[in-house]
Parts: sequence; C-alpha cells; structure tokens
Amino acid sequence: MRDIDKLVSQIRFAFGFVDFPSHCGWHAAIAKDDWVSDPKELLKITNTRDKKCDWWELTIDDLKICSMAQCYLDSQGVAFYLPAYMTCVVKNTVRPNYCDLISWLEPGVNDSNANLYDYFLEQFSLIKGLRKKACIDVLYHIRSNLDPKDMFSKDEINGILAHEFWDYKRITNCSN
Repeated sequence: MRDIDKLVSQIRFAFGFVDFPSHCGWHAAIAKDDWVSDPKELLKITNTRDKKCDWWELTIDDLKICSMAQCYLDSQGVAFYLPAYMTCVVKNTVRPNYCDLISWLEPGVNDSNANLYDYFLEQFSLIKGLRKKACIDVLYHIRSNLDPKDMFSKDEINGILAHEFWDYKRITNCSN
C-alpha cells in the first residue's frame, strides 16, 4: 500500500463517521466570512448549497473557495470538514490546497488579550487522540512534499508541530 493510501486510511479510521453539521455547513461558514450572521439565513445556505454526505465523499471541488471559512466552523463543523480537506490535500499535495490547511491547523499564540487560542481550542475540541495524530501525520506529509518554490510553509509547519496543542507526547494520553 502506498504512503498516500495509508495516510488516507489513517484519516478515515481516526475520524470515522461524523454527523453532518446541519446547523452551519461549509457554504454558511463562507457566508459568515462575508458578514452574513442571521442564523436562519445561514441554515438556509447550509440546506441549499452544501453537499449532504459522509465527509469522505467530499472532493476538493466541494471545498473550494474557502477563503477563511474554516475559521467560522464550530467543533462539529471542524470534525466533519477537516478530515475531508486533509484527505483532499494528501491526494493532491499542491500549494493552494496545503496552504489553506496549514492556516487552518495553526493554533496561534496563547494570549489572554486576544483569546484566539481559546477560540481555536473550542473549534478543535473534538480533535483528540487518533484524530490529532492523523493531523500531525498530514502535516509531516505536507512538509515532505512541499512545492520547491515554497519558501515559507516549512517554517510554518515546523512552528505548528512545535506548538503545545500538537505536541505528540500530550496526544498519546488523549482518547479519540
């Protein structure tokens, strides 16, 4: 089995079945990034524009135009869309795909004035144990397959992997 196939299988096993986030899907998150805040409108967008399926059936075409959409997903949305996006990146490790994923996995600085790290922890509260390990392995995969012209992503990935949230020693004591 190829390394890519093993990593895709690892992601699928680690995340398993995750309910579709019917309250706020991918396109509603994009709409939030475009300043839509009405819950009824966001629900309508989710119901009419998002593909209702298992996460492993999503393709990169279903997840395009993300801008900063992933920042507007809650923990259920992250648990559903993150493995789909990681799988797409592993299958097609090109700079536009992996740059968005690197940004998504960046926990930020633990600064009590900004509270961005607390927000990240809330969003990633369902990413523990084997799920976290899969994310780490995807980061290693990306780092090993960077675009030769990419001068910045290696340092970004190294910074993420050095962050306390992604510390492998800590995750070995977590449950899935």
